[in-house]
Amino acid sequence: MEGNVIDHMAVKEEHIEVKIEEHMEVKTEERVEVKIEEHMEVKILDEHVEVKIENVLYTTLQKYNHRHSECSVISSKKPYQCGQCDMDFAQKRSLVSHQMTHTGDKPYQCNECGKTFTQKQPLVRHQRIHTGEKLYQCSQCGRAFIQKKSLVSHQRTHTGEKPYKCSQCYTSFTEKQTLVSHLKTHIGEKPYQCSQCYKSFTEKGNLVTHQRLHTGEKPYQCSQCSKVFTQKHHLFYHQSPEHSGAFIGGRGTCAFKKKIK
Repeated sequence: MEGNVIDHMAVKEEHIEVKIEEHMEVKTEERVEVKIEEHMEVKILDEHVEVKIENVLYTTLQKYNHRHSECSVISSKKPYQCGQCDMDFAQKRSLVSHQMTHTGDKPYQCNECGKTFTQKQPLVRHQRIHTGEKLYQCSQCGRAFIQKKSLVSHQRTHTGEKPYKCSQCYTSFTEKQTLVSHLKTHIGEKPYQCSQCYKSFTEKGNLVTHQRLHTGEKPYQCSQCSKVFTQKHHLFYHQSPEHSGAFIGGRGTCAFKKKIK
């Protein structure tokens, strides 16, 4: 931008000098002023042309820099502030959504299981669990997922990418949440305790899985042979491509039924 302005001003300066030379015989300030005003849009006398051009150039650049600075300020401005925790937001709706974390308000409810959410989009994603809709499919193995982030995380099993590294022992992980869970092993934090045997866990999900040992609950069922499992990944292993075609025709008995207890 600055270079273009300077080039443009240089051309104007040459043009003014030519016009001044053409009309110097007349010796009238008015004639010179008219020609300069015509091409520079400023009134200046012949003896001040050089000074005035420099001033106009400086003013032009100054205005550009000021406008550019204003744009930067506007783009980064977050005028909506939470009165509870002082977090700032660029949009009012983001603030309203955030404030629900303080009030506990969750106006969006799943009509299948009654689970509630602060925003509509998480509810839409959640409802796919009930409908079985899996929009995101892996191009490598064909496995499909309810959420895009789950697909992205899964694809790392093919690429070997592990972007989340532990600062304590430098172990790497494919998912951020796995790293967070791992970090708790360094500090010894196990906030989730079983009410039956008092065994503690770093993650709530691990506690829920453990409690099924006490309740006998097996919520994951094979659609081919009706075998049930306490954990989802056990069901996935049971139904994995390696087992395809292993079902004994028409009897509803899985040839791999005894491999997973």
